[in-house]
Amino acid sequence: MDGVYISAVACRLSEELTGRTCSRVTRPFAGGLGLSIGGRMLLLDARPPSPAAWLGDDGADDGDPAPQPWSDGLAGTRLEEVRQEGLDRILVFEFSRVRRYCNPLMRLIFEMTGRNCNLILADSGSRILACTRIVSRSMSRVRTVRPGETYEGPPSSGAGLGSWREDRVLEALGKATSPEEIHPLLEGVGPATAGAILEESRASGRKVPEVVAVLGSALESREFAPWASVHGPMPIRLGEGAPIADVLSPPSGGGPAGACRKAAVEILEARRAFLERKLEKLRSVLDGVPSEDLLRLRGAILLANIPRVPRGAEEVVLPDWDGMEHRIPLRPGRSAVENAQRYFRKARNAAVERSRLESSIRETRAAIGELDAALAGGSGQCRIDRLAGAVGATRGAEARSPAGRAMGGGWTCLVGRSARENDEITFRIAGRDDIWLHARGAAGAHVVLRHESRGQTPPRAVLEAAAALAAASVRNRPDVVPVDYTKVRYVRKFRGAGPGEVVYTGEKTLFVRLCSARRGGARPGEAK
Repeated sequence: MDGVYISAVACRLSEELTGRTCSRVTRPFAGGLGLSIGGRMLLLDARPPSPAAWLGDDGADDGDPAPQPWSDGLAGTRLEEVRQEGLDRILVFEFSRVRRYCNPLMRLIFEMTGRNCNLILADSGSRILACTRIVSRSMSRVRTVRPGETYEGPPSSGAGLGSWREDRVLEALGKATSPEEIHPLLEGVGPATAGAILEESRASGRKVPEVVAVLGSALESREFAPWASVHGPMPIRLGEGAPIADVLSPPSGGGPAGACRKAAVEILEARRAFLERKLEKLRSVLDGVPSEDLLRLRGAILLANIPRVPRGAEEVVLPDWDGMEHRIPLRPGRSAVENAQRYFRKARNAAVERSRLESSIRETRAAIGELDAALAGGSGQCRIDRLAGAVGATRGAEARSPAGRAMGGGWTCLVGRSARENDEITFRIAGRDDIWLHARGAAGAHVVLRHESRGQTPPRAVLEAAAALAAASVRNRPDVVPVDYTKVRYVRKFRGAGPGEVVYTGEKTLFVRLCSARRGGARPGEAK
């Protein structure tokens, strides 16, 4: 949705919620936030590319409690103001807290900017406390968004509402014949609104500047008549379409519960697509497995014709017991018996591989069938939620971490308990900017230190505690264990590496002193 339509959304939110208290904060789905305000549930959906805000009835199925920065910052506050930044696609919710020992003002900023949408929590000094999406310098040359930094909004484009009547703007609008010529001129007007303006101009016979003037007057007076045009939602009637009863109406499916169901269905559909790709790959690999009967036959023919197999030959043509000739590739450096044994060994391996692949294909087909039944409506909402939760548990980093330990301050430590778990937390769960730790030159656990808001720098105490976990996993450890740490992006597998075997670069080292009296369960001591 464009900025001009968000003006209508901001106006309705202000009318409905200003002056009411936020009693709790939930996370109904990944990328979303639920605010229980005055007995209503405000859902902010920051999932790209279609962010949305809607208002529904407060209920018990509105998701899990939000993480600490969000709940601590907003729960128990009073919503003082809802405003839009100019005509940008940004909603700002200002909350105040009565308790004196807390920050008197909190700002929740909803950047409804398509694929770059974000939810940001900032204090009265514009210091970012939390966000759903971190923006690094490599992602944007204009600004960065991460907890601890000062918030800066995205740059606006086009003339502000107060400049729409300027001669230079009116002259440019009078010459415009396509949406691409209109939307860069006016703040809050995107390609959708620009297309609707042109359609309204052609249908009504009015010039483009006249249609824009009507739109500007509605925005200034805040007299909206929301309209669902063929181009998208509009704050007033523009082009063909139908009226919108309420800009805050929940999507079809029913408010928070509908949003949760939609998120669950999206998870299941993504999982089904993944399983289809997996099934196709398994079938392709199965087709490439050589026939174990043919391999055994070649081995038996070689043993029956040992004198006829010259040493050093790369292949040989020999008849079977029915007189049919077979061209058999050989290893030149091996004898006829050794080549025969190689074929028998390959036959055994092929049989095991075929059995494994066929079992995986059956399991994958069964999983696809279960998902199809749920998506087709053969299962209730509880069934869909359970399946989506199971899928999330297999692919979500937090849910599937082999051994997660809360370290305080939003930090979590993942500890591998086996070589395969080491690979899983390092290469499947950890983010590229998470901190990876391992005892230098010793077999032990991979430890990954991560924050609920990615890209954070761990406090010294948290880093030392994680290093102590890595040191404690080493067998026959000395009293002082050197522990290397680096970012996960600098950890990789090498050719021929087994499970848990890696190489890494860019490391720094902590020297962890462990209690020598407790060899079975060392505790962290001094880190240097």
